[in-house]
Amino acid sequence: MSSSVRSPSKERKDDASPGLQTPNDASPEHSIATPGHDGGRSSGTKRSREDELEGETSTDRATRSRSASTVARLPGLRVRVKSVCGDLSSVITKLRDSGLSAEERARLDDQADTLREELARLEGEVYDVYEQDDEITDYVLEFIKFARAKARPAANFTTMPNDVLHLVLRHFRKEAKQLIAMSTVNKQMRDAVRNPIVWRSVDLRAYKSSITDKILYSIVQDDDAFSCVKRLYLRDCSQLTDRSVLKVLRKCYTTIEYIDLEGCERLTEETMRFIMHECKQITALNVRGCSGVSAKYIFDNFFALPDDLVRIKVNDTRGIHGRVDQDDFLKLAESVEEFTAKYKERIGDAAKVQEWEARLNSQSDVLRVAEFIKETSQHVSRWKRGESAACDHAHTIQLVGSRRADPILTLFPECGHVSCVDCTLNERRHMRLIDGEYIYPCGMCHEPMPSPGGFEVVVRGTERRA
Repeated sequence: MSSSVRSPSKERKDDASPGLQTPNDASPEHSIATPGHDGGRSSGTKRSREDELEGETSTDRATRSRSASTVARLPGLRVRVKSVCGDLSSVITKLRDSGLSAEERARLDDQADTLREELARLEGEVYDVYEQDDEITDYVLEFIKFARAKARPAANFTTMPNDVLHLVLRHFRKEAKQLIAMSTVNKQMRDAVRNPIVWRSVDLRAYKSSITDKILYSIVQDDDAFSCVKRLYLRDCSQLTDRSVLKVLRKCYTTIEYIDLEGCERLTEETMRFIMHECKQITALNVRGCSGVSAKYIFDNFFALPDDLVRIKVNDTRGIHGRVDQDDFLKLAESVEEFTAKYKERIGDAAKVQEWEARLNSQSDVLRVAEFIKETSQHVSRWKRGESAACDHAHTIQLVGSRRADPILTLFPECGHVSCVDCTLNERRHMRLIDGEYIYPCGMCHEPMPSPGGFEVVVRGTERRA
């Protein structure tokens, strides 16, 4: 050819023209001159139209080159993703074998963690080559997402950190027996269940009379799990005795603040004595319905209780529960009189006495029970003066005295009338249902009589010879 392409390397910089230089007589395949990348000189390398576009800058060309090389990596990434997912699937399958030793399980866990990390890194590399509306890349990303979700280790108690596990177990405190059963899973669970952090509250109210001393022993055991208990709920656990309850209290007497023993009929003053003298942090005590605990003992020793204890309930304890002999009840009334005189003497100032009474009345039933005992003792005094007979048998015994063959006479605390048990039984046939409760009106005044099994005072007339 007579016409040839001028070599850009022989031209001066200021003579070089930008863009493509293609003489009219040059063929497209052999006459492409590209601008140089160093000092404006062209490389002199012949390129095809697929590699270079008219008007393309060096930045655009570099970007396009990087994009092409990145896309070229995708097939390799797909192969690596497939390989890692296969290895991870194999490891997870092996981990499902319940017969693995602890060492082998730990090794496989480490291997699975390594593969999960590799899969996450591959996901990042795929995102690097991601292009919008690229079906292949989208497919690979979806596959990785699915694989990571399936390979994610399931959260369970055995993999939780101990601090987190303790917080979770604290929410099981109302299911004490189930919580104890969980301690048999493995050593980690046993240590977690027996940690004092878990047992800030012991609530066995749901089991009521089904829980026995033996069951409570199995819960408490001989470790320090109950050393930080602050709240103890044993309401209506009527089969528990002093032995098992004291075992709990001896573990936590330095921290216990709230004790609910309502309805624990087999407890005695032994438990009450320990609470009074050892549980110095207590602020609330409920012994209602503890028919084995004497109300007289509580009033005699009331000021042995901590000063912060203002929430205390003592109704239906022995002496104000069921049928009570007249002499025993009058001794209780004397203790109440001494209690009233003692607290007024201790406080001194009348205004402070009223303030203390108001505070105690707002959160406790002690003063209301004391007032109830005083009023009932006044009814007994009227009976002794020859008043209050509500039936012929009571009237006759009151006039001529009592003897062994006479029927039992009971005094109704609400109205003060006295009737024999046979006449009382006849009167109960006139019961009425008021506000969802059965009311047994007194035959003399129509005031409510005690419900069957309720509090009554067994009174006597003057003794006479048979």
